Amino acid sequence: MARVLDKFNLRKHPYVRADRINPEGFPSFQRSDEEAYLQVLLTNTLTGTFYAQESQLLQESLALHASMTQRDPAFAARALVYARNAGMMRMQPIVGLAYLAKADHTLFHRVFGRVILTPGDLTDFVEIVRGDVVPGGMGRSIKTAVNGWLNSLSEYHAIKYATGGQGYSLRDVLRVTHPKPVNPVQDAIFIWLTDPEKWRQTVQHDLTPQIDAFEQIKRLDLGDSPD
Repeated sequence: MARVLDKFNLRKHPYVRADRINPEGFPSFQRSDEEAYLQVLLTNTLTGTFYAQESQLLQESLALHASMTQRDPAFAARALVYARNAGMMRMQPIVGLAYLAKADHTLFHRVFGRVILTPGDLTDFVEIVRGDVVPGGMGRSIKTAVNGWLNSLSEYHAIKYATGGQGYSLRDVLRVTHPKPVNPVQDAIFIWLTDPEKWRQTVQHDLTPQIDAFEQIKRLDLGDSPD
């Protein structure tokens, strides 16, 4: 009889077994860490909601990144790749990657190129690592991953991301990590990014035809526009 009444009460009052209070002040249920982590990665809860402050959500998401990468780095690594590619999210997977770098170097290197897809991702990652978001700063392992990624940088991306907006640029990243170019073309791209005047004076321009064309366009004198 008690079991029947218990089922009846659950149907009538589904929150009788609620184990937490949500930001609205109503009963709710605690998600597993894995479910909560996927929610953070796929919904990007860094933005504020009506009842929860942005700073509160930020701290909660950072705590999840820290706990998941330490407790189950393999799950965290898979989740980061999924969120960045299938979920098409950027910032939360990049933040999570910075935490993974501290938790498991092997997994970090394995998924780095599957989370960092564009130079914009890379500059955001470096800014996060060098900022106050993730403790520990930029160690040798992170520099190795960043420099390996930079050595596949194309002329197109070099031109597009040479200078940043309010954040880091490729030029800033190169000056921080000092990558060793793997071939003359990468060397020419790095020189142009860090010291354009040196590129104009010393580099064979046929190594970087797109950059050379870009520089020629900048020097064009188009004169007065027609009426």
